[in-house]
Amino acid sequence: MAGLIRDAEAFGRAALRWEAAYCAVAGVVITAFATAIEQHLEVAAWLVATVGIGAVAWAGMIAWLGRRAPWRRSVGVVAVSNGLAAAGVGYLAWIRGGPRGVILGLLALQILGFGIAQMWALAES
Repeated sequence: MAGLIRDAEAFGRAALRWEAAYCAVAGVVITAFATAIEQHLEVAAWLVATVGIGAVAWAGMIAWLGRRAPWRRSVGVVAVSNGLAAAGVGYLAWIRGGPRGVILGLLALQILGFGIAQMWALAES
């Protein structure tokens, strides 16, 4: 797959921007609908809201890293974080099982997708 990305830095920074936007929107939605999510996932609303607020904070950090820090370090840190987050959510999906586990499993795959895109940018540089 070498050579598919013409400008690895631009791709890596774009991947960070997309992830920051996604996390910000997801965090706001999760926080706004914490009570409804609580009922479907059987998790305390305060915990759901905390996750949403954390996602918004993480989005801010990613946006800052994407603009300020050296791009390879930024992309690497976020890619590793995505791998760890995907593993954690995947574990929750596994122990939860059923339809709720499927939803969490899809979320884990989405998080992993961001990490793969970021690692791809690093591999192409």
